[in-house]
Amino acid sequence: MYDKLDRIWDLGIDSLKIDGRMRSAEYVAIVVSIYRKALEALSHGKWSPNDEDMNRLKLAFNRGFTQGYLLEINKELVMGREAPGNRGLYLGKVSGYIKKDNLAIIKPDGLSRYNLKNRYRLEKNDGIVFICPDTDEKIYRERKLGMLIEETPKYEGGREKEKLLLKTKKPVQPGCDVYITRDVSLIKEANDIIHGKSYKFSIPLNMRVLWDEGNVPVLVGDFSLDNVRKHEIYLKADFKMEPAIKSPLTEEKIINQLKKTGNTLFSIQKLEIEYPGNLFIPLSKLNGLRRDFLMKAQREILNDHKPFKNSIKLAEKNLKITREELKNLMNLSKISLPNSPLNKLEEDLESADSALDIAVYVSSLEAMNGALDSGCRRIYFEPFLWEHHDRELSCNTFNCKTYTEMSYELIIKAQKLCDAKEAILIWKWPSITRESYIKHFSPLVKPLSDKGLKEIMIGNMGALRALNDLNLPIKFSGSVGLNIWNHKTVCNYSPLLSRVTLSNELSREELALITAGIQNKSVNTCFDFVVQGNLESIVSEDCVLSILTPHKQREKYQFWGLKDVKKRVFPVIIDDEGRTNILNSVELCLIDHIPDLYQIGLKHLVIDARSRTEDYAQNMVALYKRGIKYVAKKGVHTDHLEKLKIRVKKLSQGGITTGNFIKGLNENL
Repeated sequence: MYDKLDRIWDLGIDSLKIDGRMRSAEYVAIVVSIYRKALEALSHGKWSPNDEDMNRLKLAFNRGFTQGYLLEINKELVMGREAPGNRGLYLGKVSGYIKKDNLAIIKPDGLSRYNLKNRYRLEKNDGIVFICPDTDEKIYRERKLGMLIEETPKYEGGREKEKLLLKTKKPVQPGCDVYITRDVSLIKEANDIIHGKSYKFSIPLNMRVLWDEGNVPVLVGDFSLDNVRKHEIYLKADFKMEPAIKSPLTEEKIINQLKKTGNTLFSIQKLEIEYPGNLFIPLSKLNGLRRDFLMKAQREILNDHKPFKNSIKLAEKNLKITREELKNLMNLSKISLPNSPLNKLEEDLESADSALDIAVYVSSLEAMNGALDSGCRRIYFEPFLWEHHDRELSCNTFNCKTYTEMSYELIIKAQKLCDAKEAILIWKWPSITRESYIKHFSPLVKPLSDKGLKEIMIGNMGALRALNDLNLPIKFSGSVGLNIWNHKTVCNYSPLLSRVTLSNELSREELALITAGIQNKSVNTCFDFVVQGNLESIVSEDCVLSILTPHKQREKYQFWGLKDVKKRVFPVIIDDEGRTNILNSVELCLIDHIPDLYQIGLKHLVIDARSRTEDYAQNMVALYKRGIKYVAKKGVHTDHLEKLKIRVKKLSQGGITTGNFIKGLNENL
């Protein structure tokens, strides 16, 4: 987004993120440097895109550039679907090859805005790549030849007829595109940045110099850290300047001395001087005055960020309380961990209030029927229209009117099915809820409430606020989209949500800390926890199936997946809004950990059966309900649960995993 930074700036965004993951230190140094300088120029109102900086960004590493979903007019341009690899900086095209000398003749074409020599001068040890078309009757692919330049290239001809003669190890055919992928001078620049030789962050400071009636110099200055609040500094010297006898200090000399900021935080942006002239003082005195002034400016920054004494005392008090709370939490959570005795589990399960129950996420009426037939009495329904109505292409979306009308009809049918089985229906909203979705679906809440709907599950706070503003007798629950990791978050959500779904990235020890943390607190929120299903890994605005032919996209009931280098297949679902949902390659399965879940305090277990069949929902619910009965009637019998796990594995898509429940999240990944 470099060339559109001024538009980003005008949005009032406080911070920009540069993704340096899986990139070299040199890449990060160059990119951060370019953006940092651009932002500083923008703060002074003096920035415009620079072609040279854009070339340096391309040379650092690129697979092509995009403005992202924020600024790109055509969202198809956001994705680079070519093979991965550094594209580099386009240099020109091979126009001929001198076989006897192994010389490729390179000329600029219409894509090259400058002549070769002036646009970018190649040096020894630079890297280039030739990308050549290779066609046959059926497919089109590219051949690539990369090389380091071992001899300094030769430039011939004038501006209009310029050509570059480049020695190559292998012949290259005319028509190949040539890109620079490694630039020695850029690598040196990056190393200078890394070692602090070439770039230093500075705060622009304005300075005004004047003299009072006694010829005492006075420095007045100001700077801003946030472009809003101005910090002002005033310093009067403890000496006066004397009339010069021989060599008075010139105005230019005074300015040069006062502009020297050295290794301080500041750089002089603007300096005004009102010098009466014909005065003298040793330069050491003037330098000392400048140092004192800059030190005073630095103290201004420190004082501005220093908290008040009352704030420090409050922070120390809160820290002490938090430490005590965490200590108590650790003690309480030990009671809930699987190593503790389970002798009360059987008696507890006989009480209806504390019994484990099974809920299910479904996206079709057929899967809902299957879950209801197996005795599930809590149904989360997120209707996928594509499962009920044909769409011409996988990436097509329904218009808003059709979308809302069809969804309303499905929810009405779902409510009748649940009422007939005395089950509770919860309308599950998408975790990513666009403003357009809220706008068109909020009006459905009142008529659905009148038809018996009593609860809606949301995945973000924007949707919750919009629904809460309706002031209807509807309860709200939170999905994993809220990303709940600790008991403090639960306490904050408690007044608004009747139940929340804890993150599946938590281990059993971390889950125990949450349930222990709400003990002895006025929190009435219930905990849901997903125990079975292919969990979402990625949700992308890009419809990945758009690369397929229309004929392929029209195939009904077709399974789609992404296969990685380890042959693992990640199921792909294109939702009703055209987004790609990539699921985990294996299903989460915690059926053999039901005793642990109950002891931790997670009594409401959820099976994710969205986009799955009626048989899957029916059989999976039945297996988990049987597992609960085994534990309730016979205590902990691992053999019975292991047999159930084998049956679950046969139903599962891609195999099974315990996820992070046992080992937790590996923070080193």
